[in-house]
Amino acid sequence: QEESNVPRIEGSDDISMSIRHLYKPVICKIQGSVHAGALLMVTNCTHAIAVENAKFSAPEILRGVWPHMVMAGLFRVMPKRAGLDFCMRGQAIDAKKAEEWGLINESVPNDQLDERVDSLASDLANLAPGTMQFGLEAYVNQDGMNFDEALPYLGKKSAETFAGPDAQEGISAFNSNASQVSKFRIQEDLFNRVGRKDQTMPRMMSSDPPISERLIRVP
Repeated sequence: QEESNVPRIEGSDDISMSIRHLYKPVICKIQGSVHAGALLMVTNCTHAIAVENAKFSAPEILRGVWPHMVMAGLFRVMPKRAGLDFCMRGQAIDAKKAEEWGLINESVPNDQLDERVDSLASDLANLAPGTMQFGLEAYVNQDGMNFDEALPYLGKKSAETFAGPDAQEGISAFNSNASQVSKFRIQEDLFNRVGRKDQTMPRMMSSDPPISERLIRVP
């Protein structure tokens, strides 16, 4: 069995806590059923994709106990009424219901799981890594605030993001492309005015290389 590559938080052995404060895209690849405390890992990942035959449950009540710690993550992704019923009855739900309730992002056939996870990982890896990490940290921090606290906090973080290198690079690329498109349209208009519609228009292509960073996956 492979060891997890999720960095540990100093003074804590709780992997779900480490995942929550990693501030990077974390894909939970669910190849089987998830029960009890394992739900915490699912709820703290940024994405969760499961096979269609997976089952999910918090069965503690059936043994005379309560899923206290699971609630810390559960009610951050599931509707409260659905989550409470989930805890109160202890009955398993299927992947379709888990998707409907927001516990997972989607469910796929077994033979499509690897491909779907790899595709999502590729999409996320090509986005601005610095901004992604900064944004995920802000998301976690504002999660415990009320609206009046969250709004000014996020306004400050937004300004800091615009001043960051990823945003500056993106804005520069946008302005450059906008300038090129403007030149293209002027040239096209001139061709049309002089009746040279058969001329080949220059094709605009972005030359900006994708920005990638290794993602963390929970096996």
